Amino acid sequence: MNEVQGRRLHPMTIFYSAVRILPQLAIGFLVMRNFKEGLFELIIYFLVALLLLPSLLIHYFNFRFFISGDGIIIHSGLFFKNKRSIPIDRIQNVDIVQNGLMRVFRIASVKIQTAGGKETEGKLEYVGIKQAHAIRHEIEGLQSVISSDKLPVNEKFVTPEENTQFFALSNNDLFRGGLTRLSPIVLFASGIFGQYNFIFRKLIETNKTINSATEWIIDNIWVFVVISLLFALIISWIGGIVLHCARYYGFRIVLKRRAVITDAGLISKRHSIIPTRKMQSIARRANPIMRIIGLEYVEVQTAGSAENGAKTAETLFPVMRKQKTIECIETLFSLQFPEIYTSIFSKKAYYYCIIRDSLLGVFPLIIMGIFLTPYFYIAAALLFIMILAIEKFRLSTKGFTLTDGYIFIRTGVWTITQMAIPYSKIQVLSHEQSFIERWAGFSHVTVSTAGNSFSFQGTIPFLNAELSPNLVTLLLQNYRINKKKRRLALTTTHR
Repeated sequence: MNEVQGRRLHPMTIFYSAVRILPQLAIGFLVMRNFKEGLFELIIYFLVALLLLPSLLIHYFNFRFFISGDGIIIHSGLFFKNKRSIPIDRIQNVDIVQNGLMRVFRIASVKIQTAGGKETEGKLEYVGIKQAHAIRHEIEGLQSVISSDKLPVNEKFVTPEENTQFFALSNNDLFRGGLTRLSPIVLFASGIFGQYNFIFRKLIETNKTINSATEWIIDNIWVFVVISLLFALIISWIGGIVLHCARYYGFRIVLKRRAVITDAGLISKRHSIIPTRKMQSIARRANPIMRIIGLEYVEVQTAGSAENGAKTAETLFPVMRKQKTIECIETLFSLQFPEIYTSIFSKKAYYYCIIRDSLLGVFPLIIMGIFLTPYFYIAAALLFIMILAIEKFRLSTKGFTLTDGYIFIRTGVWTITQMAIPYSKIQVLSHEQSFIERWAGFSHVTVSTAGNSFSFQGTIPFLNAELSPNLVTLLLQNYRINKKKRRLALTTTHR
């Protein structure tokens, strides 16, 4: 294809899109058959179905994309023309995604993400799998040229002929990681299910037959619903293990200068390139099971957008032993996480959390106990005891530490997260107080980057209201110093 005319999508795009809409057409056909006077509805249905194929052809023949040193330009649409331009130096991530059906057709979706907007800026759906990798390498090469033009000739980046594999996930670690990705509700459900299993055995012993016990459970509908729900939770947990293993099967990290490339997937393949200079923060996460056996997983946040409108994280290590994680992060980013954090725990914050949570949870149960049944008093007492334990643990895990180049924030109750945010990536520093926090003399500081999501938001809560402005000022000074250091380093390189 002539570069002036632009590049087209893969011809199999038409067939793949047609196969994708077959389930919707089948459902529509079944719905239409339920009409008593169905002839007119069926005619309308088949007319709509016949119009879908021309729409796929129109999309295919009117979609063009261009790649040059200036950027990527995407043309689409017939009646409503759409032209989207993406500068090369603004591209954050280039992801290649393949599901099982795409692998059959040997095509892939290329998703081009930038720091702007709430959606993926550019989608090439769909191109051949070889072309997808060629497009990614082409974009990477153009970005390297732009970066190297800012350096002296003798220090320009030359792409290596062969990539260096940095990490490969073994099948044992893959399965171990799937087993440890548990949530509290699943563990609670497992315990309750065990109790009901014990009750079920007792019923069999009492009623002598399985049929009699089954009939008793069915007659007591609430028992039947609870057992069914718990069974569904266990099945969903097993399904989660299978999905985790399928998603990260064959996971490996390949290093190229200024970029980390991840590759994984059993049925659906995903290839992702993460420029190191685009990384906004790094988070190490571990739930209680992981902490007991010394495992954790690592995610990195970039400034790329996600399709659902939220900033998402890229998995750097799906599961890894703690000591190995520390070594790999130090190798990749010359970064060492601290062992000791400045705790935010105080008796005042503890009492504040207890009162707040009691008003939200315990007090409504007491009201229900007054008007409905005294059993709610027992629930209120149990919930209050849980609040006492959970809030003490939650506050003791939270903390922060400042170093020369990073602010480290530790948070979490079930999943403990240690997050590192470079000062140079800070976008917004906010010192905030709610009405109740102002009354209690607290405030919280939020550190936002260009890639913040809720799970990656750096928040330091329950700080003394008088000290919070000082922390914001210190962070701002560190930001300016680190920005200045980067400029000085670049100037020194030019010399």
